[in-house]
Amino acid sequence: MPLLDLLILGVIAAGVEYAIVQSVGPLLTGVVASLVMLLPYEWTHFLIHTPYKPKGRYYRYLWRAHRLHHYKNEHDWYGVTIHLGDHLRWTFPNKSAVPNSATARTLGVED
Repeated sequence: MPLLDLLILGVIAAGVEYAIVQSVGPLLTGVVASLVMLLPYEWTHFLIHTPYKPKGRYYRYLWRAHRLHHYKNEHDWYGVTIHLGDHLRWTFPNKSAVPNSATARTLGVED
């Protein structure tokens, strides 16, 4: 996520949270909790898009699914760090059951 976007969204989220809790203590707790959840997501997503080859079993599972989303079919495997939603929405099919998408790599945008 670009830093400017992160800052803008952070200010908006903090404003909404402050309007709800109307106290600085819970606001700071919410901001810290949000960052604690966002950083592993962004780090994992970053590593997936680098040449790094995962060593751990769970990270290989995340790596493979996200790469299938980008290079096999953009209509499946949405999750990056958690795939519970994919399993509940049936968007985590067996790789061989999904056809290759002509637009997975470009999303239909031509150079």
